[in-house]
Amino acid sequence: MNIPDLRSIASDIEVILARLDDLKCHIAAVHIQAGLDAVRDMVDEGNVVQKDSRPNEV
Repeated sequence: MNIPDLRSIASDIEVILARLDDLKCHIAAVHIQAGLDAVRDMVDEGNVVQKDSRPNEV
């Protein structure tokens, strides 16, 4: 294996890594959207208890 071959392989690997990174971002976005949809459904169904945001009085 010579230097140009190694450079070509390294370039191919960089392309693959970029595609994997894009896929990872897409998967994360889908996961986040699913979580937001679940929260929205809970709110719509009234299954969310609003917590009092005031500090506890002593």
